[in-house]
Amino acid sequence: MLMPPACIKPYVKRGKNDAVDAAAICKAMSRPDMRFVAIKGADQQAVLMQHKTRELQVVGSTSVLRHAGKRKGALAEWIAALRARRPERLVAVALASKLARTCSAIVTTGAFFRQEAFARA
Repeated sequence: MLMPPACIKPYVKRGKNDAVDAAAICKAMSRPDMRFVAIKGADQQAVLMQHKTRELQVVGSTSVLRHAGKRKGALAEWIAALRARRPERLVAVALASKLARTCSAIVTTGAFFRQEAFARA
């Protein structure tokens, strides 16, 4: 059986270590109203991993946006044009999507990233 960590947290008495965690788990297990979560299958874990990856490919794109104004090239121009028309968070999602499609194409074809072709685009 699996228990959500948020349900165990109230039973931790002092600093976090393995012994304290084990005692908190035992105490939580003895409660009649403790709720448990189902074990996720491989398909469900794959979907969750995809969501986490997308959440991260967006966090990373916000970092790219922070430095895009200092760069030149097709990508910087594309970002500037999109920033003029759309909110910043939407631009971050669009950039993450664009970078994901580029990476997917590179992985699928087995080709190398051609920076000179990208700079001219």
